[in-house]
Amino acid sequence: MKTLFLVLLLLPAVLCFGLRHYYMEEERAFERDAERVPGKVKAVHKKTHFDGRDSEDITTVEVTYLTKDAAALTAEAQVGYAVGLSAGKTVEVLYRRAEPTKIQIRAGFFNRSGKVVFLTLFGGFWLIVGLAGVGLALRAANAAKDPAARERLERMREDLRREQAEREHRAP
Repeated sequence: MKTLFLVLLLLPAVLCFGLRHYYMEEERAFERDAERVPGKVKAVHKKTHFDGRDSEDITTVEVTYLTKDAAALTAEAQVGYAVGLSAGKTVEVLYRRAEPTKIQIRAGFFNRSGKVVFLTLFGGFWLIVGLAGVGLALRAANAAKDPAARERLERMREDLRREQAEREHRAP
């Protein structure tokens, strides 16, 4: 039962980090054959895409940059959150030589895909909760093995029972 409890505490963190790894694969694949150059943010755009049933908020960053072939280009990159991005800020631009207008930017953790950011933060939360649960379970297991700790726990239980009985006798 304790093992099941511990697995259930840590399972959400493992699932979140696994999904995060899956969603980051697209970014890693893009990075493998991408050129890296500095660029400047021209504008941040927030759009709402509606497909008839659901709406989705999309944040894009318009960036101007100079390719390694000395071609000046302007392109948009989709980001999860535009934290810290404003016109004039310098960012790292990743582009492929075959498609220099298809870009990704690197300007911090929160500027990655929204799914990656959410799964990382949510997984971190569950990792902390899970590790705290493991710590409490280990502490309880160690207290159960220590005879002095068991005696203290028994005295505390007896004191609680006695106080509860006294309160019940005093109640009208």
